[in-house]
Amino acid sequence: MGKVGAMQQQAMSAFNLEQINDANEMLQHANEMLDQASEDHSRTKLVDLLTKNFFARNWWKILIVLILLAIVIPPSFTILNKKRVQHKIAKLKLESKKINEMKKELQKEVFIKKTISTKTYEERVAKFEERVTELKQTIPVLEAIARKKTRFLPWEKNTHSSKKLSTKVSTKSKKGKRRKKK
Repeated sequence: MGKVGAMQQQAMSAFNLEQINDANEMLQHANEMLDQASEDHSRTKLVDLLTKNFFARNWWKILIVLILLAIVIPPSFTILNKKRVQHKIAKLKLESKKINEMKKELQKEVFIKKTISTKTYEERVAKFEERVTELKQTIPVLEAIARKKTRFLPWEKNTHSSKKLSTKVSTKSKKGKRRKKK
């Protein structure tokens, strides 16, 4: 800035001495120097802004996003898990029906067509029965999981009807008699 002021002073003295062309050139040169200084200042200001800590500038935006994610993600996972369990139940029920159909076909092959032996029939039926037993144990568990009402937000009360089993605990009182607690 000192150079620009000195250049303007020289232009004024040249103007006073009626050296108009020299004064114009000096003023143009001073204006170019001012423009250059202005560009440097704006560049420096931009670099300062960009180097300022991202989290310090956007902490409230980040906080809002984290809160929204905390609210949206748990119910989404719960819903997706229920859909997955329901899909698995449908697949297992379909498998159970297919096994029953296969057993019927196997019975036709043994008793009507007589294409396989009774021993082979019994081995295959044993495998089918084993798988049906697994399915009969798995399906009710998955159905209970699918029916279970879950909390979507941490502050919601769990409203599914779970009956609390009252257990009786016997303890001795001071006199040595047993008392039952509920």
